[in-house]
Amino acid sequence: MPEVEHGLRAIPSFLLSILIASATLPAGELRAEEVPVLSAGEIRAETEEERLRAELRRIADANRGTERGYEARFELIEMEREGESYLRQMEALAGEWPDPRAWFALARYRYLVGAYRAAAEDFQKAADRLSGERRYEARCWRGVSLLGAGEERAAISLLREVAEEASGSPAGTRARFLAAQAEYGAGRPEAALRTVEPLLEGEHDYLLPSLLLSARALEQQGETGRARERYAALLDRSPGSVEAEEALRFLRAEEKKKESPAGFYVQIASFEVEENALRFVAERSEEGVGALRIHTEEKEGRTLYPVRVGPFDTSEEAEEAKRRMDAQGIEGIVHEVSEEE
Repeated sequence: MPEVEHGLRAIPSFLLSILIASATLPAGELRAEEVPVLSAGEIRAETEEERLRAELRRIADANRGTERGYEARFELIEMEREGESYLRQMEALAGEWPDPRAWFALARYRYLVGAYRAAAEDFQKAADRLSGERRYEARCWRGVSLLGAGEERAAISLLREVAEEASGSPAGTRARFLAAQAEYGAGRPEAALRTVEPLLEGEHDYLLPSLLLSARALEQQGETGRARERYAALLDRSPGSVEAEEALRFLRAEEKKKESPAGFYVQIASFEVEENALRFVAERSEEGVGALRIHTEEKEGRTLYPVRVGPFDTSEEAEEAKRRMDAQGIEGIVHEVSEEE
């Protein structure tokens, strides 16, 4: 269904430009070069749309009360650009036609204009006439509408129900994610985490949002280490995505909290890209290597991001730590950081 503005009629852009021109120039002063010239494509598109409307009206009138007639009416209403007219006509059709598409279209229209309670009722009417994946989809939309109406408890309960009944299907996955998101938004990160955990495996459309939601929930619960791992996983799976950008913001903020005083360090890696350094630290922080810190240094006109363990008070302590890391298969070099660095 095309998006519509409630009670307003959308005017084709070329007609709007004519109206604007005639409104801003006195009569008789519209110069020839200012008259909008329609392209052949624009004329053809308008003509074809009018022909389609006329044909649909003809079919609807000739087949009143039949499936073919209802189908034509439905298509004609879907082309409607007047919000109030669309609402009245689709309501009338939904009352006559047993096909659930009319209720579904009506419900989505009401959702778009913010009539969430009415949308929830219409999605239920559509669900009552549907089966399988489409029924789950309608019930999922009902849950989203209930959230919009402020009926949080009922919405979460319904979304969880759909998630269990349709487990493994696209509608079930969507319902589970939306339920977790609603729980997180309601200030219940623990519940959100339990709900979203099953979505952290496999490949599906909600994998990245689920990883991000779980990382946020862990962060909110104070489980910074586990949150860091989830954010690092996002960087691995989808660098450059919206979710990865949020992960980078978190990891950068965590690094800024760390102090890097003068002393001796064991440098175990160095990167030319900060994102790679952040990912490396996030993945290795829970391995018991020690206090990992990302430093910044300029070398031959390039900015490098070395990762170091420390600080240690003396070079001997740093050498001892290096030997322990060597035994774990982690190669490093001892590096002294001065106050200036």
